[in-house]
Amino acid sequence: MKAINQLLQRNFNIKSEKSLFNLISKKPEAFFELNFFMNKDSYLQNIKKLIDDIKQNADSLSDLKEMASPGSILGSYGSREYGAVMSAYLLKRKVLINHVAFFKKKIN
Repeated sequence: MKAINQLLQRNFNIKSEKSLFNLISKKPEAFFELNFFMNKDSYLQNIKKLIDDIKQNADSLSDLKEMASPGSILGSYGSREYGAVMSAYLLKRKVLINHVAFFKKKIN
């Protein structure tokens, strides 16, 4: 949760997930059909799933970072998994930033 709030605050000056969902909900249904080819409820559900995936990857990264530390028995496994999860995490963050940019201009 902390990672998502920091991401939203740093890039868009949005205080929380709730503020993001309020911002998205203000748009009319036609906006979603024209830009995303889906209804508003489906879009909100997809954004919630994306945020949950980012949170899950962030939690996994901390565990894998410990595993990949020098001296760990699972070092090589942890190192490979850490790289894979990190790339998925960064990709999903980028996707979220691109979606939020439809609703609020980036500040940097």
